[in-house]
Amino acid sequence: TSIQAGSIAVTGTSATDTITSVDLSNSIVLFNGQWTGFVVTEDSLNTRVSLTNSTTVTANRNSSSGTINVNYTVIEFSGGINFIEQNTGVNISDGNDYVDVALSQSVDLAKTAIFYGGYETTRTSSEGTSSVSLLNTNTVRVHAQNGAGSVTTSFTVLEFS
Repeated sequence: TSIQAGSIAVTGTSATDTITSVDLSNSIVLFNGQWTGFVVTEDSLNTRVSLTNSTTVTANRNSSSGTINVNYTVIEFSGGINFIEQNTGVNISDGNDYVDVALSQSVDLAKTAIFYGGYETTRTSSEGTSSVSLLNTNTVRVHAQNGAGSVTTSFTVLEFS
């Protein structure tokens, strides 16, 4: 198992960080939060992370106001993994509370964890919150507070052996 942690300074709508190469079938990226020294709106503050390829972590947000620093951890497991599925962005449109996302295969709920990857939003007030949950053996529900604008959320599902 290897662990790489980092921080990405996002000055536009996305930014990347280069990591030592990992096997995507055994790796996840964890969103460790964000911070800024600026007063900003929801659409420029909230970010999400994804493992774009074997050497790149990407942080995204909707607006480019100010600089947002996003922290992440990449874990590459040396074994003990049955299944990993990373979703790099589920969009919940204006006026909707949730979206159900079908997994590419069924998982054993007793051996499966879901990891929240953060979110970005077009909303400028505090209506932009989101969360993820395993609804059943083959569905993830992505929740967002109903409001004007859209919310895009990332997550990773990991089934252990």
